[in-house]
Amino acid sequence: EEWCQPFDVVEVLDFPNSDKPGPMAPYWCEELKITSHKEKDKLAIAKKEVYHTGFYNATMMVGDYAGQRPQDVRPLIKEDLIRAGDALRYFEPESKVVARSGDECVVAMCHQWYLKYGDEDWTNRVLEHVADRMECFSPSAKNSLIHSVGWLDDWACSRNYGLGTKLPWDESWLIESLSDSTVYMAYYTISHLVQASAQVDGLTNAPHALVSANDLTDEVFDFVFGLRNELPESTSLSHDLLLRMQREFNFWYPMDLRCSG
Repeated sequence: EEWCQPFDVVEVLDFPNSDKPGPMAPYWCEELKITSHKEKDKLAIAKKEVYHTGFYNATMMVGDYAGQRPQDVRPLIKEDLIRAGDALRYFEPESKVVARSGDECVVAMCHQWYLKYGDEDWTNRVLEHVADRMECFSPSAKNSLIHSVGWLDDWACSRNYGLGTKLPWDESWLIESLSDSTVYMAYYTISHLVQASAQVDGLTNAPHALVSANDLTDEVFDFVFGLRNELPESTSLSHDLLLRMQREFNFWYPMDLRCSG
């Protein structure tokens, strides 16, 4: 208590559109009847509510960014602090992570390949799509998506051991499993045309492939997945089959659900 009692609480956030009166922290302490710092379960609920409301619905009351939303100015304040030498970048897991070996995991900055999810043009286009054109059943789900797109930056997509697919441009690395799985949903839309005959049901011991791997050039995938309009000339696949693959992709993608064991 001696750490808190001598100091006055300085309000830094305003909640102009909230139906809750006054500052959020005292409100939730009273609402949940929190009387001690030992009530960790209630405090966790209060913290979640205060952080969520503050991040998405509040506006700054002090500093150079007064009047703006925390979710908009957080990266700007971070860069200001780092530039002034008052902060440094620090990474840690969101919660305790234990490997199968029983060892506790830490964050390591490794030399490897990354997906540039932090690209400004990509981020702005995805944010615009999520905010203006995506329909969600729950507002909190939509806010969570917007938040995730906002903090996504460089995503490690490679590793140098284990089973997996080699990176086409650097075969000393493998595609990291989670990054590899993000392309499955697109491939599923044409897998029945690529792998086997009319049915891919797991019952055929050795299905006869309709498409040779040599025919699956970059130009073929670009055409099928809508990245180019011209039919590719770098393959022996018929135009009818290519157009059918493109129609299948346009009809089924994006998948609504991806389940994995």
